[in-house]
Parts: sequence; structure tokens; C-alpha cells
Amino acid sequence: MGDFAVIGIGRFGSSVARTLYDLGHNVLAIDKDE
Repeated sequence: MGDFAVIGIGRFGSSVARTLYDLGHNVLAIDKDE
């Protein structure tokens, strides 16, 4: 298992974060809301 940070949780970023999480990795998701 690895540790990942996903910056930008739009369509692509949220998909990447979810896939990594489902594979058992630790995921930190960061997004800027203006």
C-alpha cells in the first residue's frame, strides 16, 4: 500500500482518488473551492 495525494478533485481527480482508495491505498484529496 502506498500514500498518495491527489490535488484537484474534479471529474478526473475524484476518479483517480476513488480508484486508489478502492485498491487499498491511503489517499489525501486536496481541492480549492473559490
